[in-house]
Amino acid sequence: MILEFIWNKFQSRFCEYKRKQDVFAISNARTNPSLAQRQASLAKKLSTKYRIRMPYDIRINFCKECKKFIAPGVNARIRIGRSSVKSIRITCGFCNHTYRKIIQKSIPKGQ
Repeated sequence: MILEFIWNKFQSRFCEYKRKQDVFAISNARTNPSLAQRQASLAKKLSTKYRIRMPYDIRINFCKECKKFIAPGVNARIRIGRSSVKSIRITCGFCNHTYRKIIQKSIPKGQ
């Protein structure tokens, strides 16, 4: 019971630390890209070491092909799809891998 409490406290602090580190990585991406890559790789390495899942908003900033940190507009290209299925296409600036996120239609609450 006590160990579980300590572990939960550690997890919450560690998640906050990772979020701050990734925010710094995004802000440093324009001025110092190598520092941004280093900070992001440290956050990813720590999350895998301690088996803590990264939040979705942080996970989407990593390329699924080369596993590098991508900052939108700096080393990644983002396009909105023009087909019947609405989607966002993200192209990595390092490996040119393109992946899509489908934007789902919102369903009215009354139906």
